[in-house]
Amino acid sequence: MNGIIHFCQNPLGAHVFIEPLVADLCRRGVSAELWVEVPAGKDADFGRISVPKRRFVFDFQWRIWRMINGYYRIKAALIRLKPSVVHSHQTRASLIPLWAAKAAGVPERIYHNHGLTYGASKQPKRAILRWIERLNIAAATRVLFVSRSTMDLARSDGLLGKDDGAVPGNGTIAGIDLDDYRPELFTAEARELAKEKFGFRSEDFVVGYVGRPVPHKGFPGILRIWEGTRASRSGARLLLAGCAAAKVAESGGGPSVIGLGRVADMKGFYAACDVIALPSYTEGYPYALLEGAAAGCALVGYDVPGTRCAIVHGCTGELITAGDSAEFSAALDRLCLNRGQCMQYGASARVRIEREYSRSAIIEQMWEYYVRNGLVP
Repeated sequence: MNGIIHFCQNPLGAHVFIEPLVADLCRRGVSAELWVEVPAGKDADFGRISVPKRRFVFDFQWRIWRMINGYYRIKAALIRLKPSVVHSHQTRASLIPLWAAKAAGVPERIYHNHGLTYGASKQPKRAILRWIERLNIAAATRVLFVSRSTMDLARSDGLLGKDDGAVPGNGTIAGIDLDDYRPELFTAEARELAKEKFGFRSEDFVVGYVGRPVPHKGFPGILRIWEGTRASRSGARLLLAGCAAAKVAESGGGPSVIGLGRVADMKGFYAACDVIALPSYTEGYPYALLEGAAAGCALVGYDVPGTRCAIVHGCTGELITAGDSAEFSAALDRLCLNRGQCMQYGASARVRIEREYSRSAIIEQMWEYYVRNGLVP
């Protein structure tokens, strides 16, 4: 083969974020494949991947025999195919591929970190995730990060030397497809129609949250923040993508909070929002903020690694002291009262995406990294 194999655990994430990188390599004449673990019920997502692909078991779990079997199967396949590069993504999903690649004699092994999740975890999970990070780095010949603030944290925490690691280009994995996020989808008229579909008036202030209903992603923190706003009691709405209505009700969300569960039309969701809020404690480079910015939404998030690269404070939105829910609530109230400032943030956020984070530019930066380091012919 003498090419590049990318590993990604989640088939939907592999399709959305990693497939564009593999497709670009194939287009340039480089032999490349995408190897994915496919959990039960995710075959349809795997079927959407159109680049050369294979399915293996490699996510880190406490089923030891399963992990050992996956390790030896991947090692045997790598020995047979002889790739020149293994490029593995995500913390838990990289342990087996990287060590199998090392045992198989793959000369270049890239660990691409998507976020240091141990930072928001409690013991013993925190220690386990940190241990996995160290093992991934030990097996890799190169370590990449999706944001500079995450790389800085890895260095300050002693996972890397002060000059080790890299961020290709501007960061993220594959940027934003600007053909998908066309400006005409987010005009004033389009936003009015999007709000109408949710039963809102055009003048209603809408805050959006995107994420699973788990604490480290900012849930139920977003509910506490919203409850602390004056806006929640004056006709504004909090729209949650990824959180079902039953979960919102169970967690104490009031009548101004709407849980949508999994959303098929995310562009329509963003068009209905004035602000995207993300009170999470750990991020690599949050795509909810990237996509919200592409849709021209103002951004508000905690000042933590990853998020602080996605928001330019005072320009595209506001960074809030981590854990200060009162300050977060106040920021949302300010934007509700000052719609002009909110729109200015959104316009600046869109400009930044076009200038720095288009998919074509990010993919080109990844290619330049490969070329500069002699990883492709």
